[in-house]
Amino acid sequence: MRSSVSADISKHTIWVCSTDFKSTVKAVKIHERLISYFGYDDGCMLEEGNRGQGISITVCGFSTVRELQEDYAQAKREERDQETTEQHREKARTLLAQLYD
Repeated sequence: MRSSVSADISKHTIWVCSTDFKSTVKAVKIHERLISYFGYDDGCMLEEGNRGQGISITVCGFSTVRELQEDYAQAKREERDQETTEQHREKARTLLAQLYD
């Protein structure tokens, strides 16, 4: 299975989804960016990923689906330029452990 980050977007909710540890680190960074820089609320929902052993985490906000899509796309682009810290890796490990250990 290929490592990837994707999103399922519906009215007021973005599910940031990953497939493995590497993509979970990226999902954590995108989730953090959507909360910190775009003003979304943490949806406080964590589920097993629908592909591989990844996660699905949520953010919520009162935006149109189009705005949610644009904000997610922007956050995903910006994640590439953000340094990956040990805190990102540790949070990814913790989230995966909650579901798979």
